[in-house]
Amino acid sequence: MSLLLSPAMASANMNVSYSDNILELGYSVDIKDDSYLYLGADSANWFAVGYGHAYMFENYVRLSGYYEYSQWDNVLLGDFGVRTNSHLIDLSVTKFFPASSIKFGGKYELIDDSGWEFEAGDKQVLYTGYSRYFEKWYASATYTHSLRQYDDEMWGDSDSDYRSNELELTLGWNQVWKVSPYIKGTAFRMYGDNTGYSWSVGGSVSF
Repeated sequence: MSLLLSPAMASANMNVSYSDNILELGYSVDIKDDSYLYLGADSANWFAVGYGHAYMFENYVRLSGYYEYSQWDNVLLGDFGVRTNSHLIDLSVTKFFPASSIKFGGKYELIDDSGWEFEAGDKQVLYTGYSRYFEKWYASATYTHSLRQYDDEMWGDSDSDYRSNELELTLGWNQVWKVSPYIKGTAFRMYGDNTGYSWSVGGSVSF
């Protein structure tokens, strides 16, 4: 789901994205005017279920909250792996203008490895974004700062707390026969490492 959404939301959306040889599918459906359910899965054996709620004020300021539970495989020591799960909470505020919007938010993710404690810990995220809307297309930029902390004995010291920064640029087109495609480029830098780059393509179909 796009980080910056327009004030109006369709009753249901099917989302598709492809990045780094991973295909992801998501389905979101409104259960009320101001809340929705989300189901997602990808080709790397990840799946998630989430619930979102938003409230729009008369001055076009929207407060949003989202909770997601997810699971995926953590492959260790060759083919041997453990099942990892997480609980994610995302809180944000968005201000809409006639042809643009700005967004500020934070996320907290609690990660557990079902007793193996290889990746157990938490992740804290702050992000801000700006979107500009045109007649047939839109452009957005999002900056994210993350702190990843580990709780297990293998990684559980101060030197293993990783901070990272990410800049994401998206170019999308407005609905064409209920289809909204986009392309996205991302620059990612973890503390002490070189900057990495990735790209993705995707879109949504509204029902």
